[in-house]
Amino acid sequence: ARLDADGRSPRHGRMLPSGVSPEYHGRTEFFNDDETPLPQGAGYLIVLGFGALFSVVTTLLMHLDSRYNRTLQTSEFFNTAGRTVKT
Repeated sequence: ARLDADGRSPRHGRMLPSGVSPEYHGRTEFFNDDETPLPQGAGYLIVLGFGALFSVVTTLLMHLDSRYNRTLQTSEFFNTAGRTVKT
């Protein structure tokens, strides 16, 4: 999108937002078709690796909680988020 000398868009007559460079105004793609920021394998590693890491950490924390706090993990405990429900 071309701009006038005062930084206004000739089509809309609006000023560019602060911090937007005129060379990037109106662009929707910033990478070439064959260039990606990371290889596909790195994406899979990030998604699957973090998923596995979080599941292992959560399982470890649940195990430590039941071992040292003697917390009994039942469906009622799960459904009430560990709170006591008086009936």
